[in-house]
Amino acid sequence: MDNSGSNGRNFIKLKLKRKIFFYLTIIFLFFNFLQANEWKLSYKLDISIIITSLGLDLSANLFKRDINGLSQDKVGNLDKNDIFILDRFAADLYDLNLKDASDYTVYANFLIPIGTSLFIDKENFFSDMIIYGEVMYLQSALVKWGKYLTKRNRPYTYNEEGKSRSQSREARFSFPSMHASTAFSAAVFASILYQQKGGKNPTMFWIANLSLATATGALRVASGNHFPTDVICGAIVGSAIGYLIPHLHKVQNENQRISLLFAGNYIGVNIKFD
Repeated sequence: MDNSGSNGRNFIKLKLKRKIFFYLTIIFLFFNFLQANEWKLSYKLDISIIITSLGLDLSANLFKRDINGLSQDKVGNLDKNDIFILDRFAADLYDLNLKDASDYTVYANFLIPIGTSLFIDKENFFSDMIIYGEVMYLQSALVKWGKYLTKRNRPYTYNEEGKSRSQSREARFSFPSMHASTAFSAAVFASILYQQKGGKNPTMFWIANLSLATATGALRVASGNHFPTDVICGAIVGSAIGYLIPHLHKVQNENQRISLLFAGNYIGVNIKFD
């Protein structure tokens, strides 16, 4: 009796099982990395982040010094119809009280990670704050460069009530929103910190933090200081940095050992915890 066909099918099935197991193992290892429950400072990593942030910040500040506010002639020639259609409505908004409110909400966003670390893991407060400082510094430096490169006029430069502020250099730095970037980087960092260290109801904590950050962004638009796209871009930058920096500091449980076993028709995984 010819068993070659049967042996061939068994061989294909075995190869398929091994491939499936390989990919499942890769996914497992990746998930295991994301779920690591410790942050670890590293001279090489932290110095690299700080030096990069410092270089970006100082160079952006240096170049921004040469930017002047708008002259009266340029302000008079501004046309709302030149604004991106989805942003155009913001040129009709102006409210200094809402501007002040956005300052208060972003201060609250900024302070929440500090309070979270003190409340939930006081012993690691120093290292948490170093990582948080890196988040704040890097996002700020990146946003400053974005402002310098785009030199986008703020919405209030198109508004009769706000034109008195148009000759200020800050009137040229609308994109992206520093308030939004700061708020969302702090919100994401605080939420990751809270969830990683075992805080109760982390989903509600995420929702509360992101809601406050969203309120900051909305107030920046309503006050006439930013266009919606400024806020959206700032939120993306801030969220990305707020997520990336702490995850670069995550370490796996060094006591965990994972090995793969292949023997004939047997495929297995061995996980050892010392």
